[in-house]
Amino acid sequence: MEYIVAKEELKNSLSGQFLIKLDAWSDQHALTKKDASDMVHILRNVYMAYALSRQALPPEINIEASEFDVVVAGAEWIASDLCLILSKEHRRFYATMLQNEVNQEENSALINDLLDASDARQYTLFRRAISRMAQILSSDHGGSDSEVQDVDFEEVK
Repeated sequence: MEYIVAKEELKNSLSGQFLIKLDAWSDQHALTKKDASDMVHILRNVYMAYALSRQALPPEINIEASEFDVVVAGAEWIASDLCLILSKEHRRFYATMLQNEVNQEENSALINDLLDASDARQYTLFRRAISRMAQILSSDHGGSDSEVQDVDFEEVK
């Protein structure tokens, strides 16, 4: 899958790393669980990493929600970032991929691999995180309509 982004920024961002790991997991999850383990690590840490770097909190994250969790908030932040750098076509692709996993419920290969890679067996948490990512990516939030676009991230901030 070709990314529609400023390629260096994607490689260096946690959101970009998550996307790369998601693609790798999609291609080879039957062979290795390493990508799922890396995605769990990113999901657990991205919210605090971005918050400590003083990045503006995306509107999709409600820190006052009764069910607030840093894993879900991290997933929301990743999806919000990806909306700024992916074309609508690519956002639809990933939203569909993630929603298909959510719809499979307990049979989801992605959610089960995330659970297996996690020390805490929290099915509902990972399902909610993946579901929120799909919802945000399928929204009309941000993004590019063109096939190829370089983004100057200094201007986006």
